[in-house]
Amino acid sequence: MFNKRKTIASIVLGSVLFLNVNMHIAERNRILQDHRQLTKALEGGGCTITPVSEYVTPSEDTPRTLLTSYPGSGKRFTWLVISALTNYDVADDWNFSGKLYENVLTLKTSWPHADSVWSWDNQMDQTILLLRNPRWAIPSYHAMRYELDFSDDWASSLVRIPYIYTGRPSVELWEAWRDENFETELDAYIDHIDYWMDGGKNTVTGEIDSECADNKIDCRPKTVLDFDTFYKENPDTEFYKLSQILDGAYTNETSVELLATQARVCALDKVYDTSELRHNNFRNGEGKPLAPEFRFTSAQLQLMEDKLVETRNKYVMRMTAQGQLESELVLILNRYIASVTMQKNHEAAIEAEEATA
Repeated sequence: MFNKRKTIASIVLGSVLFLNVNMHIAERNRILQDHRQLTKALEGGGCTITPVSEYVTPSEDTPRTLLTSYPGSGKRFTWLVISALTNYDVADDWNFSGKLYENVLTLKTSWPHADSVWSWDNQMDQTILLLRNPRWAIPSYHAMRYELDFSDDWASSLVRIPYIYTGRPSVELWEAWRDENFETELDAYIDHIDYWMDGGKNTVTGEIDSECADNKIDCRPKTVLDFDTFYKENPDTEFYKLSQILDGAYTNETSVELLATQARVCALDKVYDTSELRHNNFRNGEGKPLAPEFRFTSAQLQLMEDKLVETRNKYVMRMTAQGQLESELVLILNRYIASVTMQKNHEAAIEAEEATA
């Protein structure tokens, strides 16, 4: 009798779990459908973004682009802008989009970060490296982990997809996670830069990983983009760099057909203003903690500054020998260093006041 009841209970539990997963898959598909938008250029530089059931599949000779960054660095927003500029579908390394094997134009990844996987085999041709100041990227990564309920497997993450870009953890939860993981994630941030700038060189073995060596992809980026200057309503240098990479003007290579030039700024603004597309703006709202509330200690910011300066100096030494890519990276790191230094001094002043209060 006991075994029979146990069997029935197991069947019921399994059925509930199955229904729960199916409900979340349906919700994920609804969200993805909301994201599938067609951009149309209008006269005078205007544009419209309207829902579309399916995108056009790119031709075989269209270059596929891998968008890579440390997690929490704005891949989703950049990914959405690429989709708006090209009207081609996009995918992700864990295939939460359901598009990994559907011949997409762009795929986003955080490889070689521990929370990523090389899943696209030989599909991609070129790489764009996306950076964000670690002072903002690391808290954003933690917010994503929180929204996924700190899951450590694909199925558990899948059922949490409807919760992404919906909120942030408490400051207390952030501080506990930060103090436990700060140095590990800061090292992972620097390793991510070095891996791609060296064309896929493993930071432990010093050898080019087989993923880069054995596939057609050029793991050395075509350009480096700074999300902190890209993520805003009006265009900056980073937006034009992205457009030029996609249409081939930046590299003199095969191009992707883009939205009419006069309508591209409109597409950027539409994506930025449409928080329902689930990028970082969607986390803001009444009663929700704001990004600046997730701070670091002055000692942590000092270590962050030291690591950024060390990395910047390494690529300064390479600028003459290797050229433009290193110059782009150094300019971005200089901005990050200046910002982190100011915030470090600010936190140190607060800590000094609190110590004497």
